[in-house]
Amino acid sequence: MSYVPNFVPSEQPLYLKLQISQIPSAWDELKLKHFLTSQGYSVSDIQMLKKDDPKSKGAAIVKFNKMQEGEKATKQLKEVAVDGMQPLVLKWAEGEKERLGVAEETSPKIQIDGLQKDCEEAMIKEIFMKYGQVTDVQIQNQGQSSISAIVSYTFKESCLLAIKNNHNKNQLGDRPLDVRFLGQPATIANKQYPDTPATEEGDPIRDITKSYTRWLDQKKKPIYIHWETGEIVRSVSFGSIIYSPDGSKEIITKEKYLNDLATFNSKKTGPPGANLFVFHLPNEHKDSDLMDLFSSYGNVISARVMTDPKTGKSKGFGFVSFDKQESAQKAKEAMDGHLIDKKKLSVTFKQGDGTPCQPLQYQWLPSIQQVQFDPFDL
Repeated sequence: MSYVPNFVPSEQPLYLKLQISQIPSAWDELKLKHFLTSQGYSVSDIQMLKKDDPKSKGAAIVKFNKMQEGEKATKQLKEVAVDGMQPLVLKWAEGEKERLGVAEETSPKIQIDGLQKDCEEAMIKEIFMKYGQVTDVQIQNQGQSSISAIVSYTFKESCLLAIKNNHNKNQLGDRPLDVRFLGQPATIANKQYPDTPATEEGDPIRDITKSYTRWLDQKKKPIYIHWETGEIVRSVSFGSIIYSPDGSKEIITKEKYLNDLATFNSKKTGPPGANLFVFHLPNEHKDSDLMDLFSSYGNVISARVMTDPKTGKSKGFGFVSFDKQESAQKAKEAMDGHLIDKKKLSVTFKQGDGTPCQPLQYQWLPSIQQVQFDPFDL
């Protein structure tokens, strides 16, 4: 395309209210405001919460006049000690999720549908960088009459501004753009999804916390985007409801779940010399993250992060299996000592490679299956 439409962002600022706890007991509103302004934040409407014990740590609701600054504060102030004590604890105040229409844990990514076929990543970036720093643009559904794009920002404030100023308003094709947080249901043209999937007698409860949209990655392998959080996973649990971009849906029944599990178990190891042990993984890493780390070196047939069966928390290590020895060798050479989230990975060949490993336990499935519910607690 030879031009870039002049999409003008709204000037109306967005604010964010945070609940701050672990405030020194001697602090009042003025002391807290002085501390926050000294850190470079513009705040107002500080409300100290009542304490049952005068000696206990304090808490307050604080309005950050710029949402982006509030988002920064939740990350930056976790590392700032206050009066020689432990850092403050910050989280979104009650009611902010409903007011803003997005959860605190949602990733700062938007999906844009309705782009005409010849849109390019550079053009999309130029349009949407008006709302904040764009870190990545990926075009989906290439070759169709219209295409989609996923735009990643640094902050959710940018996502909200992009949605507010473009959703069902501007056009880069034959219909208004459908702009929303990644994983949320489409609302324009032929992509109508129910806000809350219906409950049918005899079926698991179907709600937005178990709803996903199915896409294909660059290697044509399925990925699933959670409607509420935007989290991307490679497998889902019993009771999940899967929507395709055309609006069709599929319920993951217990029978299908167990069949998929059996298929996964049958591919749990590769040939001798193609199986790796990975240590020093970041605690928040899941199976899908481990697969993404190693998939550029060959065909990964299994990637598992070991978890505690009682808590579901990562043990900090896992296994990766390739279909070829050459791929595993290449991955070991590249990833051993690789620094990720301030942790240096240790990658070695699996001891006793070539012998069957223990069957995959249910608690070793991706953590999204562990946190929400127990699929076998029937």
